[in-house]
Amino acid sequence: MVSLCGCAMLQNFKELPYKLHRAVAVAVLALADIAASLYHYFSLGNISPRISWAAHSSGALAGFLLGLVLFKGSKKIGPAVVPVADEEEKFVWTRVAVWVAATLLGAAFSAAVILNVLLTPPTQVTD
Repeated sequence: MVSLCGCAMLQNFKELPYKLHRAVAVAVLALADIAASLYHYFSLGNISPRISWAAHSSGALAGFLLGLVLFKGSKKIGPAVVPVADEEEKFVWTRVAVWVAATLLGAAFSAAVILNVLLTPPTQVTD
């Protein structure tokens, strides 16, 4: 969720009111999550509940990609609206980023579903 908000802020940073406050809030949330995970891992031995680094990092990447797909960058620069011809040239990279993000997100989601269906967890032997 934090990377999803970060992506929306990144796309519309020039137009956001209180942009510095928002950036600091997102950074504090991200750092607090990382600090809590590190504390749990090093001082508690990562026992009960086990925190997965792979799950957190892929969740952050998926949130960022989903943010690219869901949120649109503002076509307004500063207080004035840019003419349409300039807009098309200026925001071509956002369309490419959206399609790349949607493709990567779809591929990752499909791979996760297929692997979870095909790979069964190993059976545990109890004595």
